[in-house]
Amino acid sequence: MSTLTDLRDILADLRPAEKQEDVAKDASLFDAGVLDSMAMMELVPAIEEKFHIAVKPMELSPENFDTLDAMAHFIGQKQNES
Repeated sequence: MSTLTDLRDILADLRPAEKQEDVAKDASLFDAGVLDSMAMMELVPAIEEKFHIAVKPMELSPENFDTLDAMAHFIGQKQNES
């Protein structure tokens, strides 16, 4: 599976069905209502477990988590650090 597919699956597990419209990979997940601060508290551990990475508090920024593309890029960078 691709990182984007895995991220969509994680989001589908975290959010109610009405939020699961197919959001474009470059659309803001916060603006679309897919993510909020509470969802982030569940999303980060799920990403850490799925992709075997550790997310530092200072990395919790819109640059890394606002879009699916941003998250996929961030995850790729973290995996390359290992």
